[in-house]
Amino acid sequence: MTTYSVQYWTLRQGLSSWGAALFPLCLIPLIDLIEKKTLHPIQTAICIGVMCQIHMLSAFLLVFVYACFFLTAFFANSKHTKIKLLKQLGLAIVIFGFLVLNVLYSFIAIYSENNIAQPFVNKWMAETTIFKGSSYWLFYPPILMIIVLFALWTICRYWKKESQLLKVTAVTCGFLFILCTDLFPWKLLNNSHNQLIETIQFPFRFFVPFTVLLLLAVGLLLEKWHTRSVIFGLISYGLLLLSLFQTGISTNNALNVWHQTESFLNSSVHTYFTSENTSEIKKSFFIKNKVQALQYVVKSTPDYLPVKTVKCKDKYSLYHHQVINKQKYFHKSVKGNKLVVEWEGRSVKNIQVPVIKYTDTILRLNQKMLHTNVKLSRIGTPIVKQRKGHNELVVSYRSDRLLDTILIFNFISWLIVFYMNYKFKFLNE
Repeated sequence: MTTYSVQYWTLRQGLSSWGAALFPLCLIPLIDLIEKKTLHPIQTAICIGVMCQIHMLSAFLLVFVYACFFLTAFFANSKHTKIKLLKQLGLAIVIFGFLVLNVLYSFIAIYSENNIAQPFVNKWMAETTIFKGSSYWLFYPPILMIIVLFALWTICRYWKKESQLLKVTAVTCGFLFILCTDLFPWKLLNNSHNQLIETIQFPFRFFVPFTVLLLLAVGLLLEKWHTRSVIFGLISYGLLLLSLFQTGISTNNALNVWHQTESFLNSSVHTYFTSENTSEIKKSFFIKNKVQALQYVVKSTPDYLPVKTVKCKDKYSLYHHQVINKQKYFHKSVKGNKLVVEWEGRSVKNIQVPVIKYTDTILRLNQKMLHTNVKLSRIGTPIVKQRKGHNELVVSYRSDRLLDTILIFNFISWLIVFYMNYKFKFLNE
């Protein structure tokens, strides 16, 4: 809990921290996979399914770890065991499919009808490894580096005597560590324009599963030691207190940035302030109604917009000019499940309205339905013909009865699977 993998959310709002928090729980089926040569289909489907519902990249990293363990168990066993493992894997995939049907359908529905803008491509991946610009992952808390060295020395020294579970954990952990560093040819791969590599964006993201597997390996090592002795207990609690103390200091240092005059918020990454009054901006974050705060601080975030071409290079500046800068001329309100945009027109002419239209978005201008072939900007803002005087654009999304059915079916699937998992444990006991 004191590692940067979890604190990443507190300090920088990194969503992978939620994946890191659940990662240890999701490794439970892998223990039986190696030790008992069996893969529990229900447990595996639940673990990966939960991760998919929370954070897709963390789910991808979890599947990567599962693949390493599964391949080891598969090739190290007899033909009969291989067939059994393949059947269990197939069943796990089927169950998993039911549990994430809502996610799969949403991806298909959106991506099949729109050119979706992907997150920015990091051209300097080699500079964001833990040996360069992101070294804080390795030294947070400082005891983590000592744990790494301890695990490396102990495993290398007693490698032949270690269990297969510890060996698989250590090898997978070591490979993930290499992926975090510039020992891996990130610079070369970065220039290959591979979509999978571009999706990763930052090599330090592999440090999340590395941290969890490292602590699992250390736990397996300590099982053979006299961990119930008073001395070991005092050392453990001492290290825990030091880690908590360091986390408190780091969090406090991050909070102290708020008290600075100019750099109290990170304005370097497409973030803009609509007021020059620093004290007013700060006060707005402590008011119950956060409308002012959202008006004072705006961020150009065009990820996943329906762009005309997937490789829209200037999408950040386009979003800034076509949406953020134009907000002040329009009044927006929500009525039911519709967004109502109102403004006053000085003359009859074509204007850009700062909203986004996807293929299934419905636009109604001044009580008249606009046709589906509305002219759009490069990032999906509609260009409409305003009238002189008051104008009203009502924005809604096409009702999808199939999605409603899928959500109900998905919910029932989760209830059934959890019941089956409980029943399976009860029968085993």
